[in-house]
Amino acid sequence: MSDLVIVRRILTTLTAVLVGASALAVVPVALPSAQGEGEPTLATSVAEGLTGTSIQVSGTGCYLPDGITGADGVLFQLIAPDGSAAASGTLPVERDGTWDAPFVVPNGVPAGTYGVKGTCIAPMYEDLGVVTAEPFTVTGAGAPVPEREPATPRFPNEIEAYPTYDGQSTCSPAPKPGMIAYRDMVMRAYPASSSYGISRDCSVGGTSEHKEGRAWDWANDATTAAGRRRVADFFRWLFRTDSYGHRHAMARRLGVMYLIWNRQIFRMYRANEGWTPYTGSSPHTDHVHVSLTRRGGNKRTSFWTMRLSGPTDPPPPTDPPPRPRRARAEFEQTARAVDGTFEHAQVGDFDGNGKNDILWYGEGAKPEYIWWGRPGRGFVVADIRAAGRFRPMVGDYDGDGRDDILWYVPGPGQDYLWYGRTDRSWDTGPTRVATRFPGSAVGDFNGDGRDDVFWYGPGDGLDKLWFGRADRHFALRSLTVGGDFAPTAGDFDGDGRDDVLLFGRGAGSDELWFGRTDRTFDATDRTINQSSSPIVGDLDANGRDDIFWYAPGTTPDRVWWGSRSRTFGAGAVTNVAGTYRPAFAGDFDEDGHDDIFWYRAGTAPDYIWWFQ
Repeated sequence: MSDLVIVRRILTTLTAVLVGASALAVVPVALPSAQGEGEPTLATSVAEGLTGTSIQVSGTGCYLPDGITGADGVLFQLIAPDGSAAASGTLPVERDGTWDAPFVVPNGVPAGTYGVKGTCIAPMYEDLGVVTAEPFTVTGAGAPVPEREPATPRFPNEIEAYPTYDGQSTCSPAPKPGMIAYRDMVMRAYPASSSYGISRDCSVGGTSEHKEGRAWDWANDATTAAGRRRVADFFRWLFRTDSYGHRHAMARRLGVMYLIWNRQIFRMYRANEGWTPYTGSSPHTDHVHVSLTRRGGNKRTSFWTMRLSGPTDPPPPTDPPPRPRRARAEFEQTARAVDGTFEHAQVGDFDGNGKNDILWYGEGAKPEYIWWGRPGRGFVVADIRAAGRFRPMVGDYDGDGRDDILWYVPGPGQDYLWYGRTDRSWDTGPTRVATRFPGSAVGDFNGDGRDDVFWYGPGDGLDKLWFGRADRHFALRSLTVGGDFAPTAGDFDGDGRDDVLLFGRGAGSDELWFGRTDRTFDATDRTINQSSSPIVGDLDANGRDDIFWYAPGTTPDRVWWGSRSRTFGAGAVTNVAGTYRPAFAGDFDEDGHDDIFWYRAGTAPDYIWWFQ
């Protein structure tokens, strides 16, 4: 829970004179030197204006004490002559310690001249230094700044179940994409309020979802009518029954786990109790605390995806039952021409725009491309140059919402990591695996929002796990698998943690390992008896991955539908005529159903099956 007292959450103070677009670099107080070059900077766009004026504030160099992870925010304040804060707001800081966001001068600030300061903040940190700056002038009253509840998208009937409690169990303080999006949505709706931040250093205080980047403190004053009115307005929206009769609809769709405000707590996992007394060390009269589920923190709930991402049978109240599963897989087929010969194709959202892209890689001197996803089942083609013989492995290893590429050379060669950027370029650097692993699988096995690597060597060969970290390193762990398997990853039970299918072709033994938050697995024996190749994807858009068993030629193909009971339902599908390699799944039209791309080298046509 969030038991902290919100008092002066300050790491380092940066100041600037608000004149034109000038920027002033200042010497930080006790700022670690482990990240980046140069001194922190703060830039602003205007020096005076009416209330309601938007000041664009940008800068660099705002970190947690590790010198790597960006802090929660920059507390931007207008300081009255008596030293009190006449206006304040927290601007979000990216994971690289930079920020670029507007500060709106709120209604009610009297005309006059105010000092200005910008403070890098994170929960539970005391004041490490304050530097004043030259003044900003409020020239008078402008038009009122409107505040209204967030917009409500149009959703399908299906909705998330009420959550179970899943408290902090790992150290992962970097803000998660769903928590960032939740915060930004609320701050856009209520610009006169402030943010007290998301992240908390793992060495500070007890258990808290702040330490996993999926909790946020929204600054509001419960002793004022304006503060109480603002929070009540938001809670009405958050808990409103929707047009389908689903109670607490937006809270469920956003993945809210619990909220604390003004000495009360609302637990979504015990929603029938409503608001109950909260007796933690902080009364939460100066902020609203919200903790999200792991799916909510990872932005994998229906508020953002517009599709169901979890079970459909919530405890309270009783909602309509989920629609029955169709035994036969249904799809629409279209031809697609792929120019070139490629040994590898991998799917990922490399620019973080919510659309799946495709990496086409040919070994050696063969061509390499990225097909950037765009609306309307289309792609934009661009060249890349990896120049080597790699086995590319795609995953969001640092949890920033953009997929990355691990260029792996089996054996002693040089490996590389390319981290995706929003401008479709890459942050590149060397890494070293230094071991030949015949098998591998990428997935978020512990559900912390960052993808991990399962390295597999058959028999007595070496096996390892690499757990992704926000600082772009990996936490290494050894494990023992044995056997002779082909590993494949997918979230087959829909619990937000990827699992590993260890498939032994033919009559060999098979295993299915279900991921756990403690970085271990629940290992189960399976009997598959397939000579086919598994293609994993959520073909029926129910939040659980399915397996398409593909055998080249005339061998019958099958679909296994994933289930939260950790079993599979058998389904039929039209047989695939021909030999395709690679064949792979991804949601290429943003309808929530993963589709399958059937590629084969040469002049024969390629196809996409658009599942429905």
